[in-house]
Amino acid sequence: RFNAYAEKDAALLSSIAGHIAVAIENARLFQQTRRRVRQEQILRQVGVEVSQSTHLETILQIIARQLSHVANAPHVVIRMGAPGGKP
Repeated sequence: RFNAYAEKDAALLSSIAGHIAVAIENARLFQQTRRRVRQEQILRQVGVEVSQSTHLETILQIIARQLSHVANAPHVVIRMGAPGGKP
């Protein structure tokens, strides 16, 4: 129907749409913040674990385990090259 909604109806719908947009943006920002907090927690944990070891193999295992957890990957490969860029 032509002109099915009055101007006040359009204003109300516009206001509701604005509130919904703000709520969606807030939810997105909240999720983004949660991801960053989790990443920082993992980095802090890796730092603590790595600082407790002086063995390269142990350090690499710690890093691989955490990367696997963060990336939700069953396997992680760390490839190291020799100084000067040659494997």
